[in-house]
Amino acid sequence: RRSGMAWALLLYSAVGPGALADVLQQNGQKEVSASEANVILCSEPIFTAILAFLIAGETTTATENAGGALVVLAAVLASTSSPSTSDAGDEEEV
Repeated sequence: RRSGMAWALLLYSAVGPGALADVLQQNGQKEVSASEANVILCSEPIFTAILAFLIAGETTTATENAGGALVVLAAVLASTSSPSTSDAGDEEEV
């Protein structure tokens, strides 16, 4: 039988940090451009891999490293490429 304390700790560990992370992320995204936010958010797996190595000693394979590099490269390319001329008039002003 599970105790009320176990459920309270589970709820706190799931909702507390998750909600805090969401609020901090949204506040941070207001301060940077969409392109910068895209690159920052797409680099999350890099920080995850680094922390997993530092904290738990986990390592990644060459295939995982190549896949992560492709994701980050795609984010950087998408953020730095100029929009095509056909898309230039599609934006609506609010």
